[in-house]
Parts: sequence; structure tokens; C-alpha cells
Amino acid sequence: MFICRNQQNMFRDIATFRPTILVLVPALAEMALNLSRQFGRNMLGDSLKTIICGAAPVAPYLATEYKKIGIDLFPGYGLTESANLVSGNPEVMSKPSSVGMIYDGMEYKIVDGELWLKGVNMMDGYASPEDNAAAYEDGWFKTGDLVHMDDDGYLYITGRTKEVIVLSTGENVSPAELEVKFYDLDVVQDCLVYCEKEGTGAEQLIIEILPRMSAVKELGIEDIDSYMNDRLAEINRTLPAFERINKVIIRNDDFIRTPAMKIARDRNGNNKK
Repeated sequence: MFICRNQQNMFRDIATFRPTILVLVPALAEMALNLSRQFGRNMLGDSLKTIICGAAPVAPYLATEYKKIGIDLFPGYGLTESANLVSGNPEVMSKPSSVGMIYDGMEYKIVDGELWLKGVNMMDGYASPEDNAAAYEDGWFKTGDLVHMDDDGYLYITGRTKEVIVLSTGENVSPAELEVKFYDLDVVQDCLVYCEKEGTGAEQLIIEILPRMSAVKELGIEDIDSYMNDRLAEINRTLPAFERINKVIIRNDDFIRTPAMKIARDRNGNNKK
């Protein structure tokens, strides 16, 4: 096993160590795909067969496009507290939005929509007694992730308990559950849903979208704003009134990201400094 200590050296390290498996966050998987298109498959090394992808929503587009160049990309789910081992999806082509099936050796239960875990891979606890008291109940670790499971035992992440938007009407909105509907669109590379109050005090749900320009070009889309507003209208028709998104903003630059390359959310759920 080789750990890349600086993502700026990732492709140099790949050329040197020629991995058969890469473990990447979606933003780096996207970058690697674009560079392999520009400079050839050898950017990823002749030996690469599999990419395990997680830590943020994995767009179905990535699995489809990597398949075209002979690489299998599998979404997975885990936490630092679980040594990153919770679930993996071996059926990404038929269940593209799932993070897969719970690994053997893990115990789990879903309490009020939140995933709780036990297992030999779980950490013993935090250094802070206060953090432990908040995170554990009867030996179960409360992940903070909202999930559901289908009839085949495949897990789906629908949000974070800390990121749920509580509207003035009392309705709860999960940004991640709305965002995943847009990740199913090839033209959406990344997106972020948040709530903003107007000067009148009225609330509106906003989605900011970073378009995947390679897909925009392939589809021959000339007006991305108009195209995404049409897709927004289609998605809104499938949602209850309180979850409908009022406005779409097309970004020209990337989101602010954490060191782990996740989209950074501030205390209001948006991506502002």
C-alpha cells in the first residue's frame, strides 16, 4: 500500500508505483478522468483496474465513463471513526446512487433515519468524554448520516443530521437528498443546496451547480442556464411543495473545498467564505 502524501504529486506517484487500485474522493476521480482524456489512459498507469470512490456523493457519470476506458469505479461509504469500512457497491451500474451493502462484521441499525454502527473496525472512542457522550448510546456509534435501505439491502445516504434545513413552517429539508437528484444528470459535476432569506423574510431554496463542461459539450448545450432551469422544473414537479428549489445558480469557478476535497458548508449550509 502506498499513501500519496500530497495530491499535487498524485500522478507522479501513480507513474512510479503503478497501482492496481486507487482510493479517491470524487473531485480527484473527476480530475483524473479529465487528464486521462487529455493525455491518454497512461496518466492512470497501465496496471490500474479499480477505483474505490467515496467521502462525498459519487456521480453515476464517473462509473460509466471509467468503464469506457477499462476501469471499474465502485462507490463506498465509511467514516474516520470506522476506519472507512462500512459499505461498498459492487453493482454500481444497476444501483448507481447507492453506497452499497454493509460489509460483513459490521452491525448496524437505523434510528429515526440515522445510521448507528458497531464493529471491530470502530474506534474505541474520542479523547473528549463530552464528545463520547454525544456520539454513543448503549455502545452504538451514531454516525450523523441519514440513510435508507432498499429491499436488496443496498444503502443510500440521504443527508446529515447537522445539515438538515428546518424551514420556518417546521418542515425539514435534507440538502443531500435534493442534491443527489441533480448528480444523476451528466452535466452536473458538483452541486450544493441551501436556504436563503430574502429581504422580506421569505425563504427560498437555492442550488448552486458546477457544470461538467465535457458533458455540456458532448450534449451540444448552448445555453447551460436555460438547460438547467428546464431540468430544475422537471425535478421540482416530483417534489412536495416545501422541497421545491426556487433558484439555480451556475458557477463558473469551483466550490470552496475542505482539505479532503469535500464541498465546504458554512453554518448556514452555503459555500461562502
